[in-house]
Amino acid sequence: MAEIPGRRLLPLIRRGKTILRAWMELRLGTTQVDGLTVDLGSGGSSNFELMRRGTDARVLKVDLWPEAGPDLVANLESPLPLASASVDGVMLLNVLEHMYGYEQVLCEIGRVLRPGGLLVMSTPFLFPVHTAWRDDLFTDDYFRWTGSALRRLLIGPARFSGPIRISACDLGPFAAAASLTTPELRWGLLRMSVAGFAFVLDGVLRRLREGRDGMSRSEWVVGYYVEATK
Repeated sequence: MAEIPGRRLLPLIRRGKTILRAWMELRLGTTQVDGLTVDLGSGGSSNFELMRRGTDARVLKVDLWPEAGPDLVANLESPLPLASASVDGVMLLNVLEHMYGYEQVLCEIGRVLRPGGLLVMSTPFLFPVHTAWRDDLFTDDYFRWTGSALRRLLIGPARFSGPIRISACDLGPFAAAASLTTPELRWGLLRMSVAGFAFVLDGVLRRLREGRDGMSRSEWVVGYYVEATK
């Protein structure tokens, strides 16, 4: 997957998106889907509309919270009320870290996807612990995984045998620091300014390190975006 430069994130950051969220939305715009895609933990989002969609593309939104307006109310840590090999795609965006029984979730995704079906998944890494109350439902935050760990989970419990493409949001150490701090800033222009300054500093750091051995940018990963074929 081609890298996304930090400057492309700035308009989205100004509109209130985190660095990771802005990066993920641009990644979604590069992914092609067709047929029936199930958006697990959709929370009433419009993530599906950000993707490149074929003429037969349609979405089934699944969430535990009825007020989010899903098409299907279901607990993702229980067996999904979907037939085996019945869907063409699954979206799992910033959800897996909230699933204590994450292996069960991945196994169910592997079960409902048809052979050749596509899983589109994102998950944070260097990111604040984030929880939420929705009426009487509490969403906790349990886990973080490296790209290598995500690959092993997909090959193992979920039994994916096709190509697994993992992209890291690794804009640099200053961007990682900005990712942790900018969500606390109320004003969009200030968030954008802090993020933009961080991107400039990371660019300077990269130029200083050119041709030298040392720390890799991949050590400052804010999150991952995965496209895995069943």
